[in-house]
Amino acid sequence: MCFYQLVTEFGDVPLVNKFLYTAELNLKRAPADSVWKQIESDLKEATNLPAKSGWSEPGRATSGAAWSLLGKVYLTKKKYEQANHAFYQVVNSNQYSLVGDFGFIFRHDGENCDKSIFEMQTKNHIENGSLNTLAAAFRLPRDDGQGWGFDCPTKDLLNEFEKGDPRIIYTFMFPGDVFPYDGTNTYTVENTSSPTGYNSRKDWLPMSERADLNLGDWAMNYRYMRYAEVLLLYAESLNEVNKPDSALLLLNNVRARARNTPTADPQRISCIYDLSHSGPLLPDVTTIDQSQLRQAIWHEQRVELAIEGHRRNMLLRTGQFKVRMETAKAYAGVTVAPYEWLLPIPQQEIELSNNVLIQNPGY
Repeated sequence: MCFYQLVTEFGDVPLVNKFLYTAELNLKRAPADSVWKQIESDLKEATNLPAKSGWSEPGRATSGAAWSLLGKVYLTKKKYEQANHAFYQVVNSNQYSLVGDFGFIFRHDGENCDKSIFEMQTKNHIENGSLNTLAAAFRLPRDDGQGWGFDCPTKDLLNEFEKGDPRIIYTFMFPGDVFPYDGTNTYTVENTSSPTGYNSRKDWLPMSERADLNLGDWAMNYRYMRYAEVLLLYAESLNEVNKPDSALLLLNNVRARARNTPTADPQRISCIYDLSHSGPLLPDVTTIDQSQLRQAIWHEQRVELAIEGHRRNMLLRTGQFKVRMETAKAYAGVTVAPYEWLLPIPQQEIELSNNVLIQNPGY
């Protein structure tokens, strides 16, 4: 999992597959192809882990988590048949399901439920310490008594949603939304300092879960991979091998769950956004044209998984990174050079390696 993050962000990285002694710490960067091979090897081995039902403790890495990430790796490398085999193991395991309410996923009660394939666990009230779980604090609005207001969703993302899609109100916090604050007072969203005017609803923590806790103890699990993502990745892979009927079935399962999600957020007092619309709500996709279906699947991935940390890799995987970034930043005349598909190696890491690590070209 860590190598997957590293290789997609930096390309060539040191390949560590054994315990390192002090004298071995200054490793050169290994070719990205070697890193991808190691990732596949590790994940194949990890598919022998117990299934979700085989663990008595939540948060354990499972065979389903290994198969899911392995399928995503195969899809990234355009190994579609192998990706389909991996995703099939997850779907056919009967360990996971789509919970009926999209909003439930991002509430405390939704942690480690049937939709969860892998979550990074958090905990508060740790004696003499803290996990310093700042994810919620980072992303709650920069309003008085809230958070720091990072990672704001955009108008472009809002426009991607279809009219009336209930997932909108579980993805966005709008100025004017009202939430309970305590037994007497309420909190009205201002989205102070948000460059887009919006903040992320997926990171909302009720005040009852923050009371008497410092920022680092606002416990919220990170949903690293959930079942809906696997279904949509599986649909993408099936479509690439000309199996539109199977792809449509998976795609429309995700849309059906969204369609049936309550349009009133139980954790809000009121929402300023109007979900009313005319015509059918999120109708089933019916096209079997490969290109059109590909676009429909990519659309669904964007709205279903918005602000969950997958967008950059999705754009790189699907070859859309340059055009989407340049479109989003057209007002500033931004262009994306090929070297910018990778991030720069942090200068501190280069120095700590005694300059054994070489910077990515262009930086």
